[in-house]
Parts: sequence; structure tokens; C-alpha cells
Amino acid sequence: MMRVDSSLTGKSQKLACLQPEQVREELHRIIGGKAINSERHKKFLAYIVEQTLAGRGDHIKAYTIATVVFDRGDDFDPSADPIVRVEAGRLRRTLDHYYLTAGKNNPLRIEIPKGGYQPEFHMTDSKQPHVIDKTIKTPTSKPASNSHNVMVLPFEYQGESPTFEYFADGLCEEIVIALSQYKNLNIIFGDISVISESDTQDTVSLCQKLNARFALTGMVRVNEDMLRVSIRLLDATANKQIMGRQYEYPNNTTNLFAVQNDITSQVALNIADVYEGAIPKILTSEIKVTDSVLTSYDAMLRVHYYNQCFSVEAYRKAREAAEQAVKNDPENALAWAALSEMLCDGYTHNFSNDNRDTAITGAVNAAKRAVSLDRSCDYAFWAMSLATMAARDTKAVISASESLLELDPSPSNRAFAGWCLALAGQWERGLEILDKNKKIMQLYLGWLHHAPFLNYYRQGHYENALNEAVKMNVPMLVWDPLERAAALSQLGRTNKARKAIDEIISLYPDFINDPRRYLNCYIMQDELVDHVIEGLIRAGLPEKTVNS
Repeated sequence: MMRVDSSLTGKSQKLACLQPEQVREELHRIIGGKAINSERHKKFLAYIVEQTLAGRGDHIKAYTIATVVFDRGDDFDPSADPIVRVEAGRLRRTLDHYYLTAGKNNPLRIEIPKGGYQPEFHMTDSKQPHVIDKTIKTPTSKPASNSHNVMVLPFEYQGESPTFEYFADGLCEEIVIALSQYKNLNIIFGDISVISESDTQDTVSLCQKLNARFALTGMVRVNEDMLRVSIRLLDATANKQIMGRQYEYPNNTTNLFAVQNDITSQVALNIADVYEGAIPKILTSEIKVTDSVLTSYDAMLRVHYYNQCFSVEAYRKAREAAEQAVKNDPENALAWAALSEMLCDGYTHNFSNDNRDTAITGAVNAAKRAVSLDRSCDYAFWAMSLATMAARDTKAVISASESLLELDPSPSNRAFAGWCLALAGQWERGLEILDKNKKIMQLYLGWLHHAPFLNYYRQGHYENALNEAVKMNVPMLVWDPLERAAALSQLGRTNKARKAIDEIISLYPDFINDPRRYLNCYIMQDELVDHVIEGLIRAGLPEKTVNS
């Protein structure tokens, strides 16, 4: 008997003893059945599985996959051609769907963790409800609080059409997969026959049985004219509905898959997104009224609350929470990512007394620790992108942002990655990603307008730049009046520009002494910093102070 995991490294070392034949049997079940329609995906999966079984898992890279599986040439550049990242994301979703449906009772699962292409093999217990657990998997990590468990019940269908019955089942499964992408939401879904019939009639009781705080239910109705999907999210602790949405489409829609994808993305956004999701809003409102921090996720929620109100007091509590979290749970990537953001913001917004080297170097190191602990943690790469931007390391920003995109994250994180890529000099591609995901989001933070502002400003399109500056609408940030001042002065609107300069000094009295200290944190090109300062001088910023 051969130990399959003897060739694996890191978190892949999970199986005690497993024959390669068992893995190959599961591989053949997948590629020999109807789970995967794409021949390229079959070849992709077979290649990475066989490479891992042969002890070459560490050598599975985007380049080798592109040349072997996708017939790319020796000059393949993964930064210019995203085919491997895109197809890997599709293959992951296909496998997720398979194990929620036809393969739910299989004795073994093949998974491709985010952040890489080396597969993992897991034995399963098909007698229990399937739980998609996205908490940090490290030897000393503490389990996530049960308050973050979300139970998804099978969607009801009212009608007699087999097509729409399949649609209801598929929609529920797709939403489960989409929600499973969000950190620290444990999605409970599957065969609930282990619960008594009486309990299934009472959602609150069922949540208690399964230790779930939140429950998601759905209903699909079809009449002569309309396909109507209703979604409800229940907070079982308060026994109240905290989110309800209704989606309507003509029932003669020919592409039900497009409808399914559209609803899935909106539901996941409305439930779990850190900026506009119902669950983060509930948890953030609770964490802000208590001084106790129980988990690393609680620390992240306190950081989120700081980002909402942006006060010195909120910053102090968020930083203390992050520092406490890394002490209590030093193997948790979320904790280190939160600390990285707080160290970075402490300097860039002058909320702390740290000098630049202490703050920015500390932020980069904390982000590196987060990434090393969990390469599937989108917040880790988010923090790395921000910290390396403050360090003005263009290549590191691009690398971290690309890694964030590879995780196929939420629209808000994809928007942030595009924002970072634009500021790092990939203006066209970065802004395309940013704009596409802003359109998906109903709410987003105003500072995302910083990148399009700079793009217009650097090209001399000052009217467009001013429009972006006005849209920022973040009065507590120095960048709000700063960008208005620069654009207004370039347009010759001196009086309004001078009023914006007064706003800057009111917000940050020390700005006048060293404006480059602030500008260098979020503008990575020296010539663009000079261009902005030129506009500020025209607006009334003392030139002697700027050049001293």
C-alpha cells in the first residue's frame, strides 16, 4: 500500500493512508461520467491529479498547465494570458457542483484549493449533511463561532414543469457554491433527512439542531407570463427575516443558465459581501457595541466598522482587536491581514504615531504572514496589495492583485484588485475590472473613484477628473477635498479650489508641511505626484512648503 500524501506538502498532508487506485477511481468517475462536458477540463483535471500522484505536485504551475493542457507555446506569459486562472476557476465550480449533486455520496473527493493548482484528496462521510467549511485550516486554528453558520434549505418549486423544477434545484446549488467562497461563513447544505420531520417544519428549530444562526430559503414560481424567484434570509437567534429579495424574468426566457447566474451573483452579494451583505452588516453592528473580541473574524468585523465610520476611536479599537487576534490565534490568516491593514492605515492616514518604516514594513510583513498561512484567503492578498502600494512596490502590488483575482473572489474584492492594478500602472485593464464590478455592486466605498480620477487627471481630462472627485463623497478622507482642489485649479475655478484647500487643512493640519508624505502612499508614479502637487499649488497650497 502506497501513501498518496507522502509526495504532498503543507496543508495537503491530510490523509493517513490512501491507495493511488482509489484516487484514480474517483478521477475516472468524474471524467467518465456527465460531471464534466469540456474535454479540456477533463484533460486539466487528469493532468494535475496524475502529476500529484507521481510526486510532482509542487511543480504544477500555470506555465506547465498552459503548455501541456492548453497547447500554449514556450513563450506563454501567465500575466498576459489568464487562460489557466480562468479555466481553473471554472473547473473548481464544476467540481463543487458535482459534489453537491451526483457525487455527494462518493467516498472520496478531489478538490483544487484556491490560490494554486495542486489538487487535494479527502475521504468523506456521506451520512451527514454536507458542510462547505471555508474557515482557516491550520493545525492550531480555533473553530469558527457557530454564529457564522448558514443553513441553506432546498428551494421550493410551485408548478408542474420538470424544466423549472430542475432550475430551482440548480439555482439553490449554485447559490450554495457562491456563498462558500466567502471566508468564515460555514454553509450547511445537503440531505437533511437526519433531522426529524417535525423539525423540518420549523426553520428556527432546524437551525438550532444544526448549530446555524442564519437560514436561507427560496421559492420558484412560474405563471403564464413570469418566472418569479423569492429569497429570504432568517436570523434564527432573533427569529426575524433580515433580507428578502424577489427576482422576476419573462417565463419565455431561453437561457435559464444566464438567469441562474444573474440571480446567484446578486444573492451572494446581498447576503455575504463585506460592504453590502446582510450578514456582515448584522455582525458588524453587534461587534461595535462590545469591547470583547472572541475570534479573528470578529477582529475583521471591527476593522470593517472602522472603514465605515473612519474615526480615530474606531481605528484604535480595530487595531487593538487585530493585535489581540494575532496573539490569541497566531496561525489565523484573517488576524494577520487585519493587523496589516491597521498598520498601513495608521501611517497613511496619520492615525498612529508609527514612523513610516515601522508601519509600512510591519504591514507588509503581516500580509506576508497571512498569505503564507492561507493562500486561499482573499483578505490576505487584499492586505498585501494595500501594504505594498504604500511601500510603492509596483511589481508586488500587481502580483498580489493578480493572486486576489485568481481566487475568483466577490465583486467588491475584484473591484479592489482592479483599483490596485490601475494605480500600479495597468490603467486600462485595471479600470475595466473596476468598472465591471462596480456595476454589479449596489454599494461601494467612494474611494474607489480615486483610480479613475488619477487616470483622467494624468491625461489632462480635468472635467472628467473633477466628476470622479465629486463622486468620491468621503468627507472624512483627505483625498476627497484634495482631488477636488487639484482638478478645480486646473480648470481655472480658483475660488472653489481654495475652499477645498481649506478643507484639507481642516481635516489634516499637518498636510501643508509635507503633502508628499500622503500623496506617495496612494500614487505610485513620481511624475503623477508632481502633477497633483502642481494643481494644489495653483489652488493655493504654499509652494515654499511643498518644495522645502
